[in-house]
Amino acid sequence: MLRYVILCVVSTLIKEASPKGPAKEYIAYPRLLEERGRNGEKLLHIKDGLTLRLEKISSLGETFVFTERNGPQIFRRHINPKELQDGLFEDKRQLAAVSVKHTNKGVEIDGMLSPTLRISPLPFMARSEYGSIAHNVSEMKVHADYNHDYILQPESVLKGRALKNYYIRPTPKPVNIPAVFEIEMKLVVDQHHHRHFESFEELIKYLLLLITMMSHRYQEVTFPEVRFLLTEVEMDNGTFYSSTIYGTDPIQPNGKHKLFLNAETTMNKLVQTQGSSEADVVVLLTGMDITGVTNKGQNPNLAGRAYVGAVCAVTYKVGVVEDVATTYSGVSVLAHELGHALGMPHDGESPQWPDPGNTWTQCKASDEYLMAPIDGGRNNGYLSRCSIAAFRAFVKTLSAVCFFVKSKEKHSQIPQELPGITMNATTLCKRTYSTFKYVSSHITTQLQVRCKIQCCIQDLGYCYLKNMIDGMSCGVSKTCLRHRCANRGSSRGLLHKKLLRNRRQRRN
Repeated sequence: MLRYVILCVVSTLIKEASPKGPAKEYIAYPRLLEERGRNGEKLLHIKDGLTLRLEKISSLGETFVFTERNGPQIFRRHINPKELQDGLFEDKRQLAAVSVKHTNKGVEIDGMLSPTLRISPLPFMARSEYGSIAHNVSEMKVHADYNHDYILQPESVLKGRALKNYYIRPTPKPVNIPAVFEIEMKLVVDQHHHRHFESFEELIKYLLLLITMMSHRYQEVTFPEVRFLLTEVEMDNGTFYSSTIYGTDPIQPNGKHKLFLNAETTMNKLVQTQGSSEADVVVLLTGMDITGVTNKGQNPNLAGRAYVGAVCAVTYKVGVVEDVATTYSGVSVLAHELGHALGMPHDGESPQWPDPGNTWTQCKASDEYLMAPIDGGRNNGYLSRCSIAAFRAFVKTLSAVCFFVKSKEKHSQIPQELPGITMNATTLCKRTYSTFKYVSSHITTQLQVRCKIQCCIQDLGYCYLKNMIDGMSCGVSKTCLRHRCANRGSSRGLLHKKLLRNRRQRRN
């Protein structure tokens, strides 16, 4: 029986910004209390009114597979997660994540007390009367440093989606669909991306945070719910999976040609090499700019590509996503591409799976949800009801083996830490547009409430509109989450309810 493939393309220049800078700060003398929390958590007293309930971070499962590739040679090892997690704790209610280090001088705390409070030790300052080491606690706050009102036009952002061929899977026997669909995912990271990390531990933590924010876009999906499990990370030190091509840089159309990742030939390489992977879906994360190549020429605005219905396919379970290392710019692209892999078409398009009620006609691209053909809209952090309906129809086509978690004791569970407080806006913009000498950031009140920021390139006289990163402050006591500005308490509450529900399901 012939197998056809639907190839769906996503083009975007998404770069998420985090315009933060130090504001209020004070000296604290944190200490671990002898007493324990209600559930046995360690209690870390920072100051009056601020005490963390620390639980060990469990971002990795029983074992974790890390693979390093040098051409045809590969080195694979199963890592004990304790090697990566010793001394790391979190408070899920406060969205805090810290390291606790015991020294001969006392306890040193480093990390985040909340999405906006940074803590770090001051070893050369006098200790408190109780012997506690002094720590600096600083608040990260939005700031603006450049004023420009140019915004990249929508038609230049996320376009060029093309449908090629078809992928029709045989109708399987009816199976019991679990309450939670656990999707085992493998990430392949190319050298242009992983070279920005000093160790594989730093790389893995970044990838887990990237998936954390991506998975937040799927919180409304039910019957079944979706849980993404990172089962393997492969670090490619060469070009085993990548294929490149020279093309014109859209930001500098009159400048020199630059090297792009060729989406077509790279996808073909992934199809040929990843068919035997035990993962349900394999995604190549590249630090290069992607271009689409057709008979009509190149599309240098491409940022991702995936096959519709790719999850659990025998051969075509692959995708490729562009991400600027350390910036989390690939969050929305990854969420969009995995939506295609889970059977979702663009809003306003007919799904490839049975839809007796023609649900797809109730959604339009202009609604600007995650699966719209244009990115960056007001609902970009959310899936439309049509996308969820298409997903449910797709799930019914899967066989029982797809719901079996082959690496049940080997997967990485996604942490609930939000990284929006880890980067200054100007630093983000400079990393994103590193080929330019003079780059700055700008934000207004109007942009702030929309969780947006502008990266301004003085060389060109242009500013490009970017998304803030989840966890960033967008006003007094407000936080950006999934591209929406909400009261900080409501954002935490939504995540906490999700955590409690998942915890109850694991117990059952």
